[in-house]
Amino acid sequence: MTSPTHITFAEFIYLLLLTTTGVTLNPLNAIVIALASVLPDIDTAASHPGRLVPVFSRHLERRFGHRTLTHSAIFIIALSVLLVPIWLISPDPYICILAGYSSHPFLDTMTVHGVKLFYPLSSVKCVFPLEVNNPHRYRLQTGSKMDKILGVIFLLGCIPVFLIAHQGYERFIRSTQRNVESAVRDYNDFSRDNLVLAATNAYNSMTRTPLIGVFEIVGALNHPH
Repeated sequence: MTSPTHITFAEFIYLLLLTTTGVTLNPLNAIVIALASVLPDIDTAASHPGRLVPVFSRHLERRFGHRTLTHSAIFIIALSVLLVPIWLISPDPYICILAGYSSHPFLDTMTVHGVKLFYPLSSVKCVFPLEVNNPHRYRLQTGSKMDKILGVIFLLGCIPVFLIAHQGYERFIRSTQRNVESAVRDYNDFSRDNLVLAATNAYNSMTRTPLIGVFEIVGALNHPH
């Protein structure tokens, strides 16, 4: 896959999964996961990271080949151990680096050439999805039209998941439910630090007097707990 496809896929994973499991939504984490998602291609001088260190990349490519060592599960495990000091300082960048890096070989398994995921223990090329009778079915050629289309799909997918991540998954569920229980939970969360107002368009059930306007909420009934 090309770098834009890897980056948009990693950002999609970041917004869809990481931010909804506790990783902070901020520009730094987004940049970290984007850079990590293209780093495995440092094993070829033809890639964007490879052009930054061409001598090192050419050496890796001649010694190990493309999509071998830097795309392997063993390398990812070693990286996770090596970067433990980052975890001790701040877990978010650590998680983003590993998630972005791991997303790269996974996406490359969808190419026609696959990935030697268990290198150097095995030279078997791992592919996904696997069609025994037609090994290249459902898989893409790097740089092809479908590769670029997939990148656009991931980019477009980032838009709705960003909106969810921005307000928080729990808050998103509440806003879609739009019921009394969700409103009470919102009040209990926001009333600790904020003045909570409600836009009301209702009527008094006893007097039938209209209640239209914006009113301060001073308490909540039907407490969910």
